[in-house]
Amino acid sequence: MATELIKHLCEVNLHRAKEWEHIEGARTLYMRQYSTRWFVTKCMDGRVNFQRITGILPLLMIPNRNIGGIYSVDWPLFLNKMNRYEDQAHVDRVFAGMIITYHYSDSECDKPPSERELCCSGFNQNTDDAIAHMCHFRRQVEFCFGGRIWPIVIGIETDHEAIIVHGTDFKRTVKVTDLLNEDIDGIFFADKLARMLQDILPGFPKKVCWDLVPLLVGNIRHVRKIRIEGIHRNPPKHKEVGVGVGVGFEWFPEGLLFAIGPCDPMLARPIVKAVGIVCNNMRSKRVPENGVLLISAPYYRDVDLNCAIAEACGLGQLAQSAIADSEFAHMVDILKPLVVATDMRNRRIHRIENYPNYLSAT
Repeated sequence: MATELIKHLCEVNLHRAKEWEHIEGARTLYMRQYSTRWFVTKCMDGRVNFQRITGILPLLMIPNRNIGGIYSVDWPLFLNKMNRYEDQAHVDRVFAGMIITYHYSDSECDKPPSERELCCSGFNQNTDDAIAHMCHFRRQVEFCFGGRIWPIVIGIETDHEAIIVHGTDFKRTVKVTDLLNEDIDGIFFADKLARMLQDILPGFPKKVCWDLVPLLVGNIRHVRKIRIEGIHRNPPKHKEVGVGVGVGFEWFPEGLLFAIGPCDPMLARPIVKAVGIVCNNMRSKRVPENGVLLISAPYYRDVDLNCAIAEACGLGQLAQSAIADSEFAHMVDILKPLVVATDMRNRRIHRIENYPNYLSAT
């Protein structure tokens, strides 16, 4: 069963990578019109898919996932990643935008956090705490990268997957749910929406606000479709069957993987938290007892493949040790390792067949 799962996932990845290679031209055309780069922080929750709910083409954003979407600029690896991101944007002569997300369920707003199930487990279901953290993190980014990276806090309401853009004063907002009756195909709507964003984001370059417009328009279309079709996209319970550690997980079947970036200096904590939820999913019979531990390290040039392999092997050993030392030690045998190096140009994976003995065999 485990072998079949791994084989199936490799086939899914190959199909998706080929699919994405064919839209490279469309991505290039999009970036010519909307050139701002987007560095996105979000929760590891498999139910949160920012690309899908905005309708933006795949691989145009730089995703960063952790428990609760929690990040801090004093994490050395994360700060280094942000520096490299800003440097590349400067070389490309484009603006470096940053989208800081949190998620919540509107249907549970009237319940105390202790009775909620659909909000963020990373903040113990407390949405106020999530917003406070994201606002604090935004100030950190401004302190370190003011005038170089433009951070925007965005909430994702998961009942209908509608987004809300918070202003720099953390009081004013632009809510997609307030725009559902607008003529979004009209010739003046894009300008109107850009001005609304400029009003709540004073000091931001007009280009950055303008390049946010297609994301909001895409979300308006998405929410309209959900409401018309009566779809409730947010499953009542978690249904993840796997935990991913590293980057490059966009190809994985939606809603089935907790994705955790490698930058948290206490990386064992989100790994164990995610494994615990997967374990609960299995005990509750929501998913079969047949899961995967997906470890992925990135490479951008063929010459860097071996470095990515070495990084993936190290991440895999760290993750398996964290699980083995936790109260969910039995999950080491249930979550079968799929350790890969990922070509970030198309997300095609290179499976490390003889992990964990690959490096010792070289």
